Amino acid sequence: MVTIAAGGAITHQGRRDDLLNAGGYRVSPLEIEAAFHDLLPACAAAEVEVAPGTKIIALFHEGPCKADAATLHQRAEITLARWKQPRHYQRVDTLPRNANGKLIRRALATLYKSPTP
Repeated sequence: MVTIAAGGAITHQGRRDDLLNAGGYRVSPLEIEAAFHDLLPACAAAEVEVAPGTKIIALFHEGPCKADAATLHQRAEITLARWKQPRHYQRVDTLPRNANGKLIRRALATLYKSPTP
């Protein structure tokens, strides 16, 4: 999906089928991931179902994380609107990728592990 600003600037916002719709707002996962680019070397946002009919935005990341969960939450509060902020952060060994190295976003939801109390 591409948007064109009044000044003529063109912004690629990802594919339409990649848009997340948690909380009733359509959000580009690329926008969420961009907010964490300097803290997380490889991350991917996805919509996950935490209970029947309840979906949230989760951010999965691989590799060593330079920041703890509190820092990630704080970054989200500073850089993203409330409805765009991930509600769950999860480290995974590797993000799912195809043979060409492209992210398989649909496979992320299967990696979700609910937090233990």
